[in-house]
Parts: sequence; structure tokens; C-alpha cells
Amino acid sequence: MSKLMEDFFRDSENQAPNDLELTELAQMAENQLFLENRIKEIEALLDQTKESLRLIQEVHIPEAMQTIGMKKFTLSNGYNITIKDDVYASIRKDWMSQAIEWLDDHGLGDIVKDKVEVDFGRGQGDMVAQLMKHCKMSGYNVSEKMSVHPMTLKAVVKEQMAHGVEFPEEFFSVGPITKAVIKK
Repeated sequence: MSKLMEDFFRDSENQAPNDLELTELAQMAENQLFLENRIKEIEALLDQTKESLRLIQEVHIPEAMQTIGMKKFTLSNGYNITIKDDVYASIRKDWMSQAIEWLDDHGLGDIVKDKVEVDFGRGQGDMVAQLMKHCKMSGYNVSEKMSVHPMTLKAVVKEQMAHGVEFPEEFFSVGPITKAVIKK
């Protein structure tokens, strides 16, 4: 803990902070606000950069290569650009339970992950094995989250679409994409 903070806690009941202490505290608060805002800016820039990459990878390069009639191209630096047909797949945010039910009904429920989290204090490890059976009686706050890993869903969608299975649009966002892949 800094000298300023030690002095503040020691003297807070005895006397008002002096101007230097208040100035240092204000500077620290300003620095915190600056850093919080900087993180928001960087996260927004990251989102914009990811979208720019998606556009060039899934739209601009595939369209340019299709226009000139190429499926593969080698750059002067030795990298190869190939166009790959792929699939985009996700579960619509507000329809998770219905999508999971649909997956279960179509024999695909094994890709669903069921995650249960509970906070335990130190020394309570023996209670973990009996958690789900006794959690409400024991007064623990348990949260359950069912999900499907995006890459697992994508692989299953590709496989099932090859067999003619259609995924309901109200639960899933699924569609073909063309993607540029650049490798050495």
C-alpha cells in the first residue's frame, strides 16, 4: 500500500487530507478513468479490425478471385491463397433452449455441454460429489448453463447439411460462406 493510502487510513479520523494528498488521489482517479476508457477504445478497435478481416477474407478476396477465374494464387512471398467453401453456424441468442431441444430430438444432443458452477469455501471439497442432489437443501447458489461450442456446432452443421438436414432458422443462424485461406 502506498504511503499516501497508509497516511489516509491512519489519519482519516483525525484530520482532513491536505492539498497534496487530494491532488495525488485525484490524479490516480483520472488515471483509472483514462485506462478504463482506453480499454473500451481498444476493444472497439479490435471489433472493427475483426469485421474488416471478415470482409476481406469472406467477401473481397473471394469476389476478386472469382472475377478473374482463379481458385488458387501464389504470392511473391511464397504464401498461397485458396478459396474454401465453409459454413457459418451459431445458435440464436434468445433461442438456446429450443435449439438444444431440437438437437436432442434429432439425435445431436451429445454436442451440448451442460455446465454447473458453484462457489465453495475452503475445506468443502467433499460436498462437491453430492452437489446437484443436495445443493438447494444446503443453500448453495448454483448456476447452470447449457451451451454448444461454436466449432463443434459448425462441424455438426456441415456434416448434417451434407446429409440434407436443414436447421430451423428461428433457432439457428446457418449459412454457406466462401473464405480466403492464406498459408505458406
